[in-house]
Amino acid sequence: MGYLASPFWLAQLVVGIALVLQTTYIRPEYFTREFRLFPTWPRFDPERALALFAITMGILLAPKFFGLILMLFDGERRRASGGAIRLVISSFIEIVLSGLLAPILMLVQSGSVFQILLGRDTGWNPQRRDDGSIPIKDIVRRHRWHTALGVVAGLSAFLISTSLFLWMSPTILGLVLAIPLSWISGSLTAGLVLKRLGLLLTPTEKRPPPIVTHANALQLQNEALGFDDADALLVLHADEAFRERHEAMLPHRSHRERGEFQADRVMAEAKIIDAASIQDAVRWLQPKERMVVLGDRALLALAMRLET
Repeated sequence: MGYLASPFWLAQLVVGIALVLQTTYIRPEYFTREFRLFPTWPRFDPERALALFAITMGILLAPKFFGLILMLFDGERRRASGGAIRLVISSFIEIVLSGLLAPILMLVQSGSVFQILLGRDTGWNPQRRDDGSIPIKDIVRRHRWHTALGVVAGLSAFLISTSLFLWMSPTILGLVLAIPLSWISGSLTAGLVLKRLGLLLTPTEKRPPPIVTHANALQLQNEALGFDDADALLVLHADEAFRERHEAMLPHRSHRERGEFQADRVMAEAKIIDAASIQDAVRWLQPKERMVVLGDRALLALAMRLET
């Protein structure tokens, strides 16, 4: 269902629009060719439709409300999340943002599923580990068709039927606001403003575990000593004790099977053998090749034998 939920939702919207178009523009056939004593009336069950809507909202929102109630009754975690009022406001913000982002994710995920079914590679990009900010031109290029689809769907639904427009309004609003939603959800400034207001905080943000506090202190210490700006291979080459601690964490044998050769490892080994100094190796190695060297005892030992 993690893969099929979005295509199912998209199919439901398409079927709903088709039914409204049929009701609006196609005249019902009350008397079929089969002999019957009574006409065949168009069937629409509003009670079942409302029940389906209520069940859907319950499935989506009940876990959020249950989680909020648990947090409100847990005094320590409630205070660590900013207090009861901020916790309620944060939950409301999360529900609104999730509802607006849902139709955008529906189209993105449905497109990926359809491409997989067609045998195409949809790609698997690595996660972003920086502040998450994306240039506005990239956001516009990525979501322009979502916005255009939302505008067209909104105008079409309004011209067809007011009830259809109201029924699709959450989906339409999310698509129309796709560009600003994507921008603000990845904005470092917006995140810092919410943090200063004490909103959308997690307990570990306000009260970080000791290991996180220690890691942050070590990071500041490394920045002050200039370690973050130094090249890893040069540091290992210059500091034998540090190199021994690094090697102690590496596996004693390579996971490579005999007869199997990885392109990055082969290229890294060839460049190290051809290098006259450690500076040559650092200058020639590509990022992936460098990571191979740092994680391989044999290659690292080969590189450490180079002269300065």
